[in-house]
Amino acid sequence: MLRGWTVLGVMASVMALGMGCGSAGDDGDTGGGPTSTSSGAGSCPTQAKGTVGNKITLRVTWPETLGVEAGSADVVIWTKASLDFVGNEVTGSVQPCGSVVPPLQTKQIVGGQKVQPLIPDGVWDSTGIPKSSVQGTISGFDPGATVAMKPVGTGVGAELASPVTDAWPDSWADVTTNDPDGDGNPGMTALPNTTDGFVAPPLGIDPSGPRAEKLFLATRTVVELQGTRDTCTSAKGKALVTKFDNHVVGCLATDGAACTPDQVDFIDANRVIYEIGEATYEMKQIPEGATCAEVRKLLP
Repeated sequence: MLRGWTVLGVMASVMALGMGCGSAGDDGDTGGGPTSTSSGAGSCPTQAKGTVGNKITLRVTWPETLGVEAGSADVVIWTKASLDFVGNEVTGSVQPCGSVVPPLQTKQIVGGQKVQPLIPDGVWDSTGIPKSSVQGTISGFDPGATVAMKPVGTGVGAELASPVTDAWPDSWADVTTNDPDGDGNPGMTALPNTTDGFVAPPLGIDPSGPRAEKLFLATRTVVELQGTRDTCTSAKGKALVTKFDNHVVGCLATDGAACTPDQVDFIDANRVIYEIGEATYEMKQIPEGATCAEVRKLLP
């Protein structure tokens, strides 16, 4: 399968928070099991380690551009995290596991059609997908316990010394890129949706002109989580998204030629620049070694 992105793509790498105790079966066992005993009758057992999947739903709006109509919709982001628990402290690492964003409607001046670049699902389990360090606190492992995770930032396709605080470049040409999906192109490669009335995004104002066969994307996201456990193996709450940046750093035209700088300028100028709204998250414990595909299946 393919997962949708924006017209120019936004991938968010968001932190996941830790959970304790046990299982997704009738007794809550995910296969890893708790590493220490319960703190009391009827309470959830504590853990020294845990693996979790996260689903974040973010409301966004976007302004019109020369070629794209304004709109609003939800973005959905998946992550998975490996976590360590020492007392009330949580540390570990998190990686992105996929995203779905709404399609965009282009203006009549560039054809008046729908566009939606897509990222293949299998890309998210690539070895080059970045992991970010996470830190936070929990008040316990039982239902009703609170979780507070510090802001974590991740650049995908972009090299940033400090993703949480670095300024996002104004121009795609100023982005220092990397190749997280390992295909030899800068940034993360998106493939346009061309089914059910969708078309490849135009590379200029002429709707009959060349279009993009592939888009090369760079993104940066910063998020913190604040929530409450609702079971021994799940939690939910608010996701505070403070940065959600992107650029198109290159592309390939449908004739197979690399996009010219002017074509990249056009498509980057018409990328979606999201205005961030409210966000929520839900989290579930998953077996150690679970794939991103398993995370998306568990949190559809």
